[in-house]
Amino acid sequence: MCRLGQKKSRKGCINCKRRRVKCDELAPCRNCIRRGEDCSLLAPSPSSASERHDMAAEASATPQEWMDDLALMRHFVKWTTKEPFGAREEVQYLWQEVVTDMALEYPFLMHGVLSLASLHLVHVKPEEADKYLRICDRHQTRAVEMFRGLLSSEIVAQNATPMFALSSCISIASMSRQCATAAIQPEPQFVDIDQVCEMFLLTRGVADVVSACHESISKGPLAAMMTGYLLPADEDPLALPTTVTQRLEDLYHLAEKACPEEDKFDACKHALLQLDKTYQAIAYYDARNELQTGHAWSWMTSIPFLFVLMIQAREPVALIILADFAAASMSIESAWYTQKWGSYCLQGISMTLKDVEAGDWLEWPRRHAQSNMSVLRQSKTPVNAAP
Repeated sequence: MCRLGQKKSRKGCINCKRRRVKCDELAPCRNCIRRGEDCSLLAPSPSSASERHDMAAEASATPQEWMDDLALMRHFVKWTTKEPFGAREEVQYLWQEVVTDMALEYPFLMHGVLSLASLHLVHVKPEEADKYLRICDRHQTRAVEMFRGLLSSEIVAQNATPMFALSSCISIASMSRQCATAAIQPEPQFVDIDQVCEMFLLTRGVADVVSACHESISKGPLAAMMTGYLLPADEDPLALPTTVTQRLEDLYHLAEKACPEEDKFDACKHALLQLDKTYQAIAYYDARNELQTGHAWSWMTSIPFLFVLMIQAREPVALIILADFAAASMSIESAWYTQKWGSYCLQGISMTLKDVEAGDWLEWPRRHAQSNMSVLRQSKTPVNAAP
């Protein structure tokens, strides 16, 4: 804690800030030397210096754009990261302090942070939505370009953690932008299926980065953002309510009939298995008042790529399963960037399937979406628990 009359230093390394311990600000600092960790105060590698040079070359930005960006960064630090993120306190702190400081070092992450700040301003100032959506698109486009460029090359350990942070920014921004654009539409308000697929594909970038650099990220300052989203391995599965298990079984049989191709049937089976796990995680953590957005949204990174292509092709069975996920997502609407996404998605699915005999299949997710999937709160008893 800072003493009265002293200014808080923001020059300490990222690891010390994450642990909330005093940093001696040497390069590397003594705390990192003692723990055998990479210190963020070390001189940047030629690759990151090159990235900064590339950003400096973007001198075409107007003075007004520079001023807008400064205002966005201030807003992100002061307001965006203080809003409910749908995450536990430890993770929210990482967004407030560690990700913000990291963005000052990695230009590609700065674009991701500024796009989030723009979208938060759309959320709090809907009357200026057009202005902030344009600013968001400028940063989001650049962030995605740089992210894809980094994914296409070998991910070095030094870039792994900021790339993980950027992939998280892109995923959140994609979701938030869908909600923002739907909210300013006249009725019916909805998200388009192509938008949903784009979000799923962008979000898979999170899984790609984690898969490629799991060890580096798990030992880095954002390690806490990777854990706590699945049912603990030592916990018995919960007994989901009969109406939920019957629904999953009905969807299994629907996929069996609708997918003569074995690979598509397997994709649907895997998506349903992951949906079952999502229900389990929501029920488990909700009972402990520890529910986070990741308990629902991790489904997006766990479904097969083929299943996303089936959604993109508007295959009814895939859209019906997606509708059940949309209903599940409504059990967690505390985060500013996810509010009403589930209802917007359900509306988009209904409009897409309006000429298909799927009305009865959509009745279940519609009904349970209205209660924010409160049916899952009945899932309290472990399957193998003694009577």
